[in-house]
Amino acid sequence: MRALPSRSRLFARSRLFAGFSSRWTSEVAASPRKEWATGCTSHAHAANLNGASAGRWVGGWPGAGAVLTSTALALGLVVVPTHAATASWLQPDALSSPGELTNAVREEVVEVYDSSGALVGTQVYRDAHDPRGRLLTASSESFDAEGTQTRLFAVTNTYESGRLVTETRVDDLDGAGPSLPITRTLRTTYDKRGLVSGTVTEVDHDGDGVADETATATLSTDVKSRTITTSTEADLDNDGVAEISSGSVRVYDQHGNVISETVQTSDADGQTSITTYTGTYGPQSRQLTTSLSFTVDGLEQIRSNSSFTYDKRGDLLQIVTITEAPGADPLTITDSYTYDARGRLLTSTQIQAGVVFSSTSTLSRTYDARGRLVEVIQEGDSDTDGVIDARTTQTLTYDGKSRVVQEIHNSYIGTDTLQSSTTITYAYTKDTTVLTYETDNNADGVIDEVVVVSRIGF
Repeated sequence: MRALPSRSRLFARSRLFAGFSSRWTSEVAASPRKEWATGCTSHAHAANLNGASAGRWVGGWPGAGAVLTSTALALGLVVVPTHAATASWLQPDALSSPGELTNAVREEVVEVYDSSGALVGTQVYRDAHDPRGRLLTASSESFDAEGTQTRLFAVTNTYESGRLVTETRVDDLDGAGPSLPITRTLRTTYDKRGLVSGTVTEVDHDGDGVADETATATLSTDVKSRTITTSTEADLDNDGVAEISSGSVRVYDQHGNVISETVQTSDADGQTSITTYTGTYGPQSRQLTTSLSFTVDGLEQIRSNSSFTYDKRGDLLQIVTITEAPGADPLTITDSYTYDARGRLLTSTQIQAGVVFSSTSTLSRTYDARGRLVEVIQEGDSDTDGVIDARTTQTLTYDGKSRVVQEIHNSYIGTDTLQSSTTITYAYTKDTTVLTYETDNNADGVIDEVVVVSRIGF
């Protein structure tokens, strides 16, 4: 499938499929439930909206002759053909109750067209929840122009006594082969208080139903249900011997703030790495300092120290971070913030200063009399010579209901040489919001990309 246009990220709703690595760390134990997600460029929803319509949308990045359509269908209409070898459909919500707003079963469809209007690819996302709103299944599929599946991600969750006990994921990188799908299964155990006490993760790389990698994590908690220690062992070839082991110890102050944490990891080559964090806090648990250190076999590789400053209201004014590494010049990053009388953020400025280079970036915001954001300006000085090298602006317009009706995004070389521009218009109905994106990529006054997005149910 052709790469999606860069401008699509202006409206992309990102669901990034959580990464998985054989380099196990204590994070497996500390965060045993990784979020499942996928990426999609644009989307549509099928939902039960008190009898309102569900729908699908079709969007493109056209030149002459491209087709842009948006279609809404009544609930109960199930099949919507999209191209010869596959179909997109709106699935009625079997788990909902009449008169109840619910999205227990959803579907999102992306159809991408080239400048001639020809379909180049499709993405379909589906998920289903139980009546308590817990995710049961989810999938993301990609198809080429002929309807051949090119990629599949899927997850299935099971629950016992209201708790997630297994999470199974399938990654099929080409949809059908020759590469085999990868299956990951996460099993979670709980203590008598209902807190996570351990996880076991198994990875099947070749689809034969036999785990090729296994990682076991255990956690201990204190009387306040806070994680104190974690321990993880990873068997990367399933021979019963752990090639990677990791453990962490966390210490809290009387207010529940983490004041120190040490994570130690050892690999099959006998190399040991240690990451150490310390933090201090002031009134109302405001962070005052942090220190991070990373060592390998006793030799420090990098150290970073940060300090935080606040005003009398408790607003963050400045963060200064100094990072040092053997054989490298220290780098100092200063982030500064200003606020108006109502405590709203007005400007944020970052200065990066090192022996070799330095740069400055400033982001400013403007509000109207009703407190609505109406303008955002970002300016960058890549070499701190006092001359702005790049500038971006965003202006927003609202209707009488304080809904955004237009956004204009401009990018400049320097402060006034327009490089590109995108205008987004919003149209609202009872159940649908339609967004139209018009982009001039080279500031020649000609629209190069158009995307129409119809949002139903959110």
